[in-house]
Amino acid sequence: MITIKNSVLGYGRAHEFFIENVQSLGPLTIDPSSWTWQLNDSFWVMGGERLGFEHLGKRVVFGKGLSDTEMTDLLRTLKEALKRPHRDLRDQ
Repeated sequence: MITIKNSVLGYGRAHEFFIENVQSLGPLTIDPSSWTWQLNDSFWVMGGERLGFEHLGKRVVFGKGLSDTEMTDLLRTLKEALKRPHRDLRDQ
């Protein structure tokens, strides 16, 4: 299970996603020169997501405010973690 929490100062709602339903994990395709990206990346807008995946037909985005290096490191870590076998808690 992957849990993503959209929070401000620790307050926010956590969303859980089953690993088996996660597809197309990767960076969002953005054009840094576009007006909408500049607005989305500005400090007064709650946006700027850098990563995303498909979950049951819906696009889930996360990673607000990450630099390119941080985004690459997080993506590598997530992909490695998703490759590892995970235990099924229903069997316990």
